[in-house]
Amino acid sequence: MQTCEQVVEEASAGSKSWERLASEYTVCFVCTGNTCRSPMAAAVLNGMVRSGEDIRIPNRKDVKDPMHIRAVSAGLFAQEGMPITELAVKALENAGIESTPENPYRDHRARQIREDIVRKVDLIVGISDMHAQLLRAAYPDQLDRICALPVDVPDPFGGDEETYANCLQQLISAIRTLFAPAEGGTVE
Repeated sequence: MQTCEQVVEEASAGSKSWERLASEYTVCFVCTGNTCRSPMAAAVLNGMVRSGEDIRIPNRKDVKDPMHIRAVSAGLFAQEGMPITELAVKALENAGIESTPENPYRDHRARQIREDIVRKVDLIVGISDMHAQLLRAAYPDQLDRICALPVDVPDPFGGDEETYANCLQQLISAIRTLFAPAEGGTVE
């Protein structure tokens, strides 16, 4: 199984679809129901971008200005229109990640991953290897843009506040590792 870095490196070398302006660069996080992990992951990356953290798209030196990176989310088996869970919102707020017009996670509504979404985004990140495998099976012509977080993050759905806080910390760590500014390093 390829890492995100390997997927992006290969795609950068051989695919015209990767030759986009930084202002168009969109990352889509995908989990199961799109009410917990993937909207939290999108909120984390959007929060990092908006706060000025030094992040980079893996192996994409041409994306120079991280302020033009935008994260969205979807689910493999989402019930369209379901809101982000209140415990996910609480975990994000407790971590200091604000819902703003640029990062409007409080307004999030679940959506099913679909062909049109897959084709519009630049990088699709499964929250687990299983999500990435299912995405690869569903969209075999998009293999060069699908990868997984460096660690599988368990689903907090049905858990308590502590479960969601732990999930969020795992997401933050995985996203900082994946979008680290230097090869092999992490964002401090």
